[in-house]
Amino acid sequence: RRSSDLERIVRLRTGGMIRGLRVSLVGGEVVITGRSTTYYIKQLATHAAMDAVEDLALSNDIEVH
Repeated sequence: RRSSDLERIVRLRTGGMIRGLRVSLVGGEVVITGRSTTYYIKQLATHAAMDAVEDLALSNDIEVH
């Protein structure tokens, strides 16, 4: 999958609650960045990305404020 597809999936599954959401593919790893108000939304982003790309490593760098 392309990073834009993954970003769309994460945005939909989190209800657009991540500000500045960016999903990148870096060296066989999915990297998610942005800002959220809750750890629950951060966890939803992790699960959305993991469901979409089961064979890649994932780094969730979303900041919770």
